[in-house]
Amino acid sequence: MKFWIFILGLFSIALFSYSIFKGPVAFQFPLQGKNAPVIQGVSYHEKETVIHFWSLYCSSCIAEIPALNEFVKTHPEYQFVSILIDEDTTELDQKIKDKNIQFPVMFDPSARALSVQFGVIGTPESFLIDKQGVIQAKQEGPFNPKFLDQKVKPL
Repeated sequence: MKFWIFILGLFSIALFSYSIFKGPVAFQFPLQGKNAPVIQGVSYHEKETVIHFWSLYCSSCIAEIPALNEFVKTHPEYQFVSILIDEDTTELDQKIKDKNIQFPVMFDPSARALSVQFGVIGTPESFLIDKQGVIQAKQEGPFNPKFLDQKVKPL
């Protein structure tokens, strides 16, 4: 069984790598939210989108919450989607309250399928998706809005 999960993971990473260089990366997985409604996917046509993967058990993820709150408040030109990769979300409500999380927190009920699709290997990781649904930049590690300047400029 573990072998097939490993093979599926490699296949997903290969598909993800192809999508980075060849086209859109739109996802079709439903995401449930603790402080946001369920969404089926992201509409990339209205705004550029920042997709941010994180975990409750990641100390740098927790430490960056104030910076994420500030980013969401001061950058309405971006659609911000925060995705918790933890399978166990029982502590999420308390963490939202304790840490004053002011951004929508979504989680993937399909047990990390979306993070596999994006090739997330650690948390936190962020992606900038353009209006056509194509990844333009990726940042590994704590969120820094300067990574948004890495986006590919049109010819």
